Amino acid sequence: MLVIGAAVVLAAESYAGGMRAWFSFFTCVTLLPLILLYPAIRFVTRHDAWLILFSVIAIVGAGLFFYVSAIFVHPDPQSGLIFLSVPSCQLVAVLVLYVIIYISSYIAREHDQKA
Repeated sequence: MLVIGAAVVLAAESYAGGMRAWFSFFTCVTLLPLILLYPAIRFVTRHDAWLILFSVIAIVGAGLFFYVSAIFVHPDPQSGLIFLSVPSCQLVAVLVLYVIIYISSYIAREHDQKA
């Protein structure tokens, strides 16, 4: 899912600004939420698997929807602002996801210690 998200982001950037857009600051900004989601997927535990799966699908899927809608379906001169607004919303969602993962891991450890 992350690879598909990165491919669509890079395709949207290429379409909007040409190949030189890949070497800009916005590429780093747009790929940062996807990069930060990788550790959540890589180090998933048994009790967090469904939470992480649905969260990643929601975060990446919503981003893909907005990128495709703004760049390809409804192009507008202000569509470039999508490369600032979507990653910032995704970063907030990723941070909330990590807080929820930490809390659920803490609760699972406490539950395992009592058992």
